[in-house]
Amino acid sequence: VVDGAHRVSGTRAAKASVPSGPGGVNMVLNGAPVFPVAGNAFYGRMLVWLDSAPETAVHWTFVEARGLIAGQTYHAAYRLGGQHPQTVGGSFAGSQVMLNYETPDSYGPTPNGPSSDCWKHANGDVLPTARWACVEWHFDGPTNAMQFWIDGEEAVSLTGTGEGCVHQPATYTWTAPNFDTLRLGWESYQTDAARTLWIDDVALHTSRLQCPSTAGGM
Repeated sequence: VVDGAHRVSGTRAAKASVPSGPGGVNMVLNGAPVFPVAGNAFYGRMLVWLDSAPETAVHWTFVEARGLIAGQTYHAAYRLGGQHPQTVGGSFAGSQVMLNYETPDSYGPTPNGPSSDCWKHANGDVLPTARWACVEWHFDGPTNAMQFWIDGEEAVSLTGTGEGCVHQPATYTWTAPNFDTLRLGWESYQTDAARTLWIDDVALHTSRLQCPSTAGGM
């Protein structure tokens, strides 16, 4: 839905309210005029207000781009999210962000393609809560790479190769798909408390957009 409880520009923002338990709520962008992207690489930016973060080890995603891998019949997904709770001085500081690579067609009654579920954890960087945060990403198909920024600062520990996979060796290549779908919202893969995420000022481009210098609702 849209409401005005939290917004950056205008009078409303998109609101994703997810009940307790595994599951999610997402906005889905696919087809023209967004996809296909020239060169199969794009930057994204959005402002997010997350009411609270999981205080236990819950894997969650708030940005996902997927599509078919070239020459194959199965999909791959590039994801931004988190999993591990972080503490500072014994107090909960937030949920540490991470990159995730998945081949979702490997699940289900008729599996297709290899299983993967690979990860790359940040070095303590968390998604802020109870305030507007600017998040940016770069999904680069030709180089099979991802980048992530929070409030204009790159999470440099998220560059390079992955740290491991559930079903593949740590050296497994995160082969990018031909991106054709973008999902923005909140999704958890284990039991979690209810979450609410507001999203505003989404922008996509083939060059980095950076965070807005002025935002009245910040």
